[in-house]
Amino acid sequence: TGALTLNVVNPKSGSTYKNSPTPIEFTARNADSCGYILDGVSKSTSCNYKSSLDITPKKRFVSEAHDVTIFARNSVGETTKSVNFNVLYTKNI
Repeated sequence: TGALTLNVVNPKSGSTYKNSPTPIEFTARNADSCGYILDGVSKSTSCNYKSSLDITPKKRFVSEAHDVTIFARNSVGETTKSVNFNVLYTKNI
């Protein structure tokens, strides 16, 4: 078994996603299980994952900060990467 690696493509740290779904995309090598924790809620996924985060804005015209921690695990250990980003809605989605 090789080294456990995690490559996060999206979301981009520090980015603001305006009036659109927030993408999530990552790949992990040599992992047995993967997933993410969005604002404290955990979800298991495949280790080659591409989707959108389910974020419902509380208010329009207010930039909301969010945090997602993506993880990959195997029998040797775990690796994680955290990303902070903002979501802004100026219209109903």
